[in-house]
Amino acid sequence: MELLSLVLNTTYFTFNGDIYRQKEGMAMGSPVSPIMANIFMEDLEQRATETAPSHIKPIFWRRYVDDVLAIVPIGFEEELLQHLNTIDQTGQIKFTMENMKNNTIPFLDTLITIQDNGNIKTSVYRKSTHTDQYLHFQSNHPLEHKLSVVNTLVDRCESIVSTEEGQKQEMSHIKAALSTCGYPDWSFKRVKDKREHRKANKDKEKTTDKEKSRVNIGLPYVEGMTQRLRRTLKQHNINTYITPKNKLRESLVHPKDKIDKDQQCGIVYQVGCHNCKKVYIGETGRALKTRIIEHKTDVEKNTVGTRTRSARHSQSKILHKSAITDHATIENHIPDFENTKILDKEQHYLSRKIKEEAIWIRKTNMNINRDQGGHELSHIYDDLIKRDTRASKGGHQQKAEHQTKDGASHRTMTNDRTSCQRHLRDQGY
Repeated sequence: MELLSLVLNTTYFTFNGDIYRQKEGMAMGSPVSPIMANIFMEDLEQRATETAPSHIKPIFWRRYVDDVLAIVPIGFEEELLQHLNTIDQTGQIKFTMENMKNNTIPFLDTLITIQDNGNIKTSVYRKSTHTDQYLHFQSNHPLEHKLSVVNTLVDRCESIVSTEEGQKQEMSHIKAALSTCGYPDWSFKRVKDKREHRKANKDKEKTTDKEKSRVNIGLPYVEGMTQRLRRTLKQHNINTYITPKNKLRESLVHPKDKIDKDQQCGIVYQVGCHNCKKVYIGETGRALKTRIIEHKTDVEKNTVGTRTRSARHSQSKILHKSAITDHATIENHIPDFENTKILDKEQHYLSRKIKEEAIWIRKTNMNINRDQGGHELSHIYDDLIKRDTRASKGGHQQKAEHQTKDGASHRTMTNDRTSCQRHLRDQGY
């Protein structure tokens, strides 16, 4: 319980440079928040229904997160609402009520209608603010993501709409909305064929536990490259799923305060030298400031009294904690700690090690690192890394040419993704 209390009360955040602690409610974004909120609501609704007087007790009660569908005796709706709002002693949980209008009531994305004969009809419910804006077909996403939009809407239509006429109307609405988003007719036909094939071969597609893949790998989407890699992995019984690498939300939405460079964690960094063009590439999961202080301390400790040639020669036989210290003692150079650069950000330890040793060290020719780092990446990737480096430099040169010639040049800037695609084509993939 002490550990749980620590987790639930660790709700600190910063705003305008000040540190705050959330006193009420659960922290947004915490994995434990939805679990605890659901446990709390289950306890609250159980006490509410058990203590409700018999004449207002709900006949039917179903809840999903914060939406409740209930059947209440006619005329006692307000009394039940008042009873529900007395259960939470803190007064933080407040119920509101929406009564049925014209024999219809929405619940989640379902519109429930009671017909004249007493039967219930269901259809898809859309709020008045719904815009029918879905993933555009021309966006930089894999085709399977776009087809899954069609499949999801069709699946919702078949599972929610209870009448044949209603399903026809819903399908017409789906096709009109997606056509506005650029979806061609063949996308609907392909989804339809796949659904029919899945239904016809449902029993044949069942596999034993031994045949099922036990490995799932997420791949960033790079057009042309990711699909080929997926096919290769599939041959080895490895399932993959594709995740968009660059999202519009990540570029436009920044709700959190910007963290100072010295306080950033999970990074790949570069330390230069005051006396030469060589650099050191490193990584740390802690704050950059903490790691730089360690480098400074080690350099200062080992460079005191080692400025003579003989002293530097003796120091060259000693393996220090860091290659920065080696460079400072042997070459009698001064590291440029004040202008440390952050090259990349990665919280995952293994991914950060790959980005540091396996990629950035190899991309940087003038580095003083002692080896290729803690993760040994196959040299089969060397040519690809070199091509990306040249393409990146070429992109900067072409951009400068655009700016200096006032639009006279029409060359296209080359980015890393295009370089990777060209490399794969050159290799016959």
